[in-house]
Amino acid sequence: MILLWSPHSTGPAAQVMGYLLDVTIRQPALPGAPQLRRDPPPELLHGNPALVAAMIDGLETRHRYACATLSFAPEDIDLVAWAAGNPVLRKQIEAALALWSEIAFAGIAPEARPPVVVGTHLHAGRLEVNLLTPRAVWAEVNGVRYPRAHNPCPPIGP
Repeated sequence: MILLWSPHSTGPAAQVMGYLLDVTIRQPALPGAPQLRRDPPPELLHGNPALVAAMIDGLETRHRYACATLSFAPEDIDLVAWAAGNPVLRKQIEAALALWSEIAFAGIAPEARPPVVVGTHLHAGRLEVNLLTPRAVWAEVNGVRYPRAHNPCPPIGP
């Protein structure tokens, strides 16, 4: 497994949400290329896409979201067993997601963490688990919750 962070962090939530969850997408790196139909289609594992999108679109910061991918080698995860709902594989991925959350929001109380959408891609012949979160955490001031900028993605060298 490798963890990759997208360099993208701006733009409307619908654009990134579409990339994560839509069955058919246009490949932005290939202008004029036909649309790609993902087979099997993406699976929503966790989260409320409308809630996450509303928070992303409501942020007034330049960098409004962070997107990470846990990419597994084909020999790491049996895709047939995964698609059949194998409970052992599903629990292993749940454990990896829990670790990701603890690292991404280290030092942030669970109630102050933003919502996260988690989806999968299998169409490339391997399991990719995609995580999308607003780049903000909740801070409470006089009983009112406000979003405060937070970057869950660790800094990368030059």
